[in-house]
Amino acid sequence: MESQIGSPNGGWRGCPPNVAGPYGPQCDFCGYYDECPYSPYYSGSKKVVLWISRHEPLLAQIATLQEKVGPFDLVKVTETIPNAEYAIQLAQKHKAHIIIPVLPLSIIARLVELARPLGIEVWWAEMEQVKVLDREPTLADYNPASETVVVAAGAHETKSWKIMRFKKFNRIKAVKLEMEEV
Repeated sequence: MESQIGSPNGGWRGCPPNVAGPYGPQCDFCGYYDECPYSPYYSGSKKVVLWISRHEPLLAQIATLQEKVGPFDLVKVTETIPNAEYAIQLAQKHKAHIIIPVLPLSIIARLVELARPLGIEVWWAEMEQVKVLDREPTLADYNPASETVVVAAGAHETKSWKIMRFKKFNRIKAVKLEMEEV
């Protein structure tokens, strides 16, 4: 009997049943389901990366993505993301394999929960603060290929400029809060 596309008890189109792979469902015949030509997430040989941020990716981030995933298409989303469900809709619309979000942690936690069953990975762009300036930085202060400037100022703080350097990408497996009573 031919299974339905995306059926939980079978492959995408007559393929053997899906089994748990290290990063999501895996077909015994085709490999990861996003590589199966019958998968709704198949996009040929290129991966699709959904970049959800107001900021453009740095050249160092693009180079790291090319090194990690090979050829890829980058879909940039700068609009306001109201919730994780909306981000998943965008990922499905663009057939994304990877989502790299700059969003509130509560949205990222839900996004990871929703993405995992679909075989979509959520990555975190790890940045480190390397400098804080009390004046607007010039190009002599930072390397725009691997660093970005974040303006910080609270209600009672003086304005400062933080230089943030890209370190690496991490796959987010889960987001959890560990609490204790006070």
